[in-house]
Amino acid sequence: MDVQAEEERYFRALEECVAELLRRTGKWFTFTQGEGVRLEHVGAHVLEFIHFVHAFPRWIAALLSRTPHYEIRRFLARNIYEEVVEDPSAGAPHYEFMIRLGEGAGLTRDQIESSKPSPGTLTGMHALENYYRQNPWLEVFASTSVGEATNQASLNPEMRRRHGLPEKTRLDRFRSLGLSDYHLTQYIVHNEADAKHGGQGICLAAKYAALERYPLERILEGVHEYNAMIRSYWDAMYEAVIARAGGK
Repeated sequence: MDVQAEEERYFRALEECVAELLRRTGKWFTFTQGEGVRLEHVGAHVLEFIHFVHAFPRWIAALLSRTPHYEIRRFLARNIYEEVVEDPSAGAPHYEFMIRLGEGAGLTRDQIESSKPSPGTLTGMHALENYYRQNPWLEVFASTSVGEATNQASLNPEMRRRHGLPEKTRLDRFRSLGLSDYHLTQYIVHNEADAKHGGQGICLAAKYAALERYPLERILEGVHEYNAMIRSYWDAMYEAVIARAGGK
């Protein structure tokens, strides 16, 4: 077996999963590209999404605990460090980026941290946590890498052009609401972090799938399951944000 050729085959397939998720990201991402989004919507988004940001490192830790390969464990451990302790590019963990975004929308830290998720987003988070804890580690790792690469592409004009999407991003729209780069660290720095995690993660997933001769169809089934769950979560996010903000 030509391992390098197999690795390339897996990589191309996962890249196509990124493109597929970009084409159908969910209602929240579509809404934030438009002119109707207001600062109240941004604040409502923070009150919902802070719970995802709080839970995500635990999910990655669960994945790390089931990963047999040292190279991938190191990669995941760095990801957790940036989420919880400090992203060296900003001197703060990713959790604090969401607090900054909320403060820019007029919220206090106490309001953000004492909020409760809506039933829809909470259900989505429970489904994702089960996926991280129960599905085969390689499928979960590939899915996570696809998700992070999609996050980066959704904010990068060049990548958006490549995938046939409008060049303007939600970062442009949020800046037009008066939010400073300090408040938008979530998107400016996370964009770079997700580019690193997603791109490198896809390479690692392809490498170890080829080495283990893991069936490509099984990986793609797992990624498609993840994509459906994450899309459902973002649709629930949209509904929750509209309700919290008192409508469009």
